[in-house]
Amino acid sequence: MLAVASYNAGPNAVAKWVSRYGLSDVDEFVEKIPYRETKGYVESVFENYWNYMLVYNPEISKQFPDLPSSKINLK
Repeated sequence: MLAVASYNAGPNAVAKWVSRYGLSDVDEFVEKIPYRETKGYVESVFENYWNYMLVYNPEISKQFPDLPSSKINLK
């Protein structure tokens, strides 16, 4: 997640955010990213990652048997 954020905002900005917000809760950290573009980029990358895992990784998809395929956001 830090690499994805750093790719968009730069490593110095992300290092400052880690110092300021910590990493005890990754979801909370993402919510506190002060650059709207970077926050959206991180969310988009991980949304697409999890959609990919649900579609192509049988072990992950078995853990969510009740998730209708219409809920999977394929971009």
